[in-house]
Amino acid sequence: MFSLGKNLLILFLLATIIGCRQSNTTKEFYLKNEQKALICCDTARRLIQTGDIITRTGNDLTSNILRKLCKKDQTYSHAGIASIENGVIYVYHTVGGESNPNEKIKHDRLSQYVNGFDNQGFGIFRFAFDTVVSRKIVKQAQEYYHQGIVFDLAFDLTTDDKMYCTELVAKTIEKAIQKPNYFSLDTLSGKVYIAPDCIFLHPDCREIKRLRYF
Repeated sequence: MFSLGKNLLILFLLATIIGCRQSNTTKEFYLKNEQKALICCDTARRLIQTGDIITRTGNDLTSNILRKLCKKDQTYSHAGIASIENGVIYVYHTVGGESNPNEKIKHDRLSQYVNGFDNQGFGIFRFAFDTVVSRKIVKQAQEYYHQGIVFDLAFDLTTDDKMYCTELVAKTIEKAIQKPNYFSLDTLSGKVYIAPDCIFLHPDCREIKRLRYF
């Protein structure tokens, strides 16, 4: 077993290096994968509502490690909050690494968030909140975005100026509905954390659809 924090940082940096090395065969595979991802996006656009949770399965080493932190369902490594703005679906989420040098919360179009070069698939999940609450959740996510909250490499739940992906989702929802202990926590080697499946397997959350590229 490993401790979160320093070891995750090392794994994250290692994954970034490995991810930069692709053979021509691998590139061809991911081009086809991206085509499948775009098809899945077309399906998802007809299903996603504002406030939905969009999970994804990354294809890098760090994502594989994060998936293993899930104790019940290890399908997903990342999560964000969907927002439909002027007819376009965006996902608020936080991530570090080469793809996000300033490490601030991202506001990505759905197709970018679930792209086939970096992911194996994604899921759509929905909490049993009414439209008013769902809008409050998105508004809170937007506030964090404008505050410039950055990715938390230390995976420390006690800080609110830095958050990792599932921490952002959980704290956004908890603040919007004013229930500070709404999500359950897991512990590994004395480190308390929020795993992806703590979000999408919550009793008040239901699965809308899971989409895979291969």
